[in-house]
Amino acid sequence: MRALLILAIGFLIGVVVLLFFWPQTPAGGGASTPSSDVRVTISDGYLARVAAAHAHSLGPVAISAITVGSSPPDELIARASAAVGPLSAPVAIQLQPVARHGIVQVRLITVHIGDIPIPGGLAGILSDSINGKLRSLLGHSASVVAVRVVPSGLQVFANYD
Repeated sequence: MRALLILAIGFLIGVVVLLFFWPQTPAGGGASTPSSDVRVTISDGYLARVAAAHAHSLGPVAISAITVGSSPPDELIARASAAVGPLSAPVAIQLQPVARHGIVQVRLITVHIGDIPIPGGLAGILSDSINGKLRSLLGHSASVVAVRVVPSGLQVFANYD
């Protein structure tokens, strides 16, 4: 009986200590919001439409069925179908947006055509194109303070001159 009482008291002390030291989520949830003039959320659907509108600039490669999905906390996943003549294959691009030197830049984590990974040099051309399009979306007077990926898209915090 004494052992059972000691076990019960030990269990209660353990629960109290666990609850006292359990990490707390700040009110409002999530990370703090950076100080900025404007906070813009660019939806996944809009990013896909912008990519589709500029897909014709890839020359002989026909791009279709473009989708963009958020993968919080810091990645976007773009998928499409690419065709050259009678050959077609799925394309998957994993992107990490960052705020650097006052602009939004994307770092390509992986690029796959079918199951084949694309080398970094070729992916760099794609990265430059995406960065240019993001810059034009926000305007040249924007000074980006921070970016983060949220479930609905890309959130950009910027100050404007």
